[in-house]
Amino acid sequence: MTMRFHPYLALLVSLLVTPLEAAAETTVTLDLWNIPQKGRGNVIAVGRRRIFEEFCRRYPQIKVQALVPLKIEGPASWGQQFLAVAGGVAPDVFHLPLERLGDFRSQGFLYPLGDLLAEFEKRHGRPYRGINALYQVWNVCHDDGKIDCVPYNEYYQTIYCVKDMFARAGLPFEGPKDWDELYTMARRLHWDPAKEPGADPRQPRVLGIRVLAGTNAGWNFMPYVWGAGGQIVQSYYRRGDERIPVPSMPPDFPKLHIGVANAEVYEQKRAKILSYLRRHNVPADYARDDLEWRMVTNSPEAIEAFKFQRRLVHQPWLRNGDHEFDITPEMLQV
Repeated sequence: MTMRFHPYLALLVSLLVTPLEAAAETTVTLDLWNIPQKGRGNVIAVGRRRIFEEFCRRYPQIKVQALVPLKIEGPASWGQQFLAVAGGVAPDVFHLPLERLGDFRSQGFLYPLGDLLAEFEKRHGRPYRGINALYQVWNVCHDDGKIDCVPYNEYYQTIYCVKDMFARAGLPFEGPKDWDELYTMARRLHWDPAKEPGADPRQPRVLGIRVLAGTNAGWNFMPYVWGAGGQIVQSYYRRGDERIPVPSMPPDFPKLHIGVANAEVYEQKRAKILSYLRRHNVPADYARDDLEWRMVTNSPEAIEAFKFQRRLVHQPWLRNGDHEFDITPEMLQV
């Protein structure tokens, strides 16, 4: 089994290209960096190019102009966007990974889209849905009572399984039901010809599960914490000297003219949080400045997730024929 990872955090956001039919008599220039290219082979790239061409066909009054971004190599490459803004040559639409949103917001580089979203709903008789993202994705597009970006793309972390490897290990081809079963299946699938009696050492080694370790381990760790029902960051409502833990409140998306993919789940979640706030006498319309945010690493859920990930990476074990077992500290005592 192999863990599938997104290149950065599962989400890209861009400013909304909104209906500009009202400017039909006026030529509008739209400066862009990320124009979909022709000749790409994958389905997503082809689809984006066709959408771009259809946009240009429908709105001939919008003249798209390609800008050549500044080239900065290495970890500082994202600085090219800040330099472009400072130099007055920034594109009208940014594609940003999630972790850059705070930087652009703090500098005032993102334009609030509320009026444009309201205009969209008025024209089309329905709220804007974009790529039909989940409310959890739309949450990060909201800041201090306004929408300042929209989802452009999203990725999911999942487990890819190789069917013939399951057959060779004598396992049914189905996903694990819990963490213990995941560990057992990964251990059973692991096969190292250099350590298997009678095996040809020239045969390729099979990894039961690929898990990142070291400085990249966070990509694996956080989903396990969330899967256990925990959080990495906790917000607290300040009331005098009192600090009340509060869950993250999903915005009122219908009021913001946004349609989310999992509307029923969103409504249930919002109702549950509102009930929690009422029980603790916390106003539902608290301001962002009323909150404190702290990293949580010692919650029971986080500790349980850490123990499991450590087991996946570091637990020694033995295989004796068809029998496998972990090596415990007691076994190592002389």
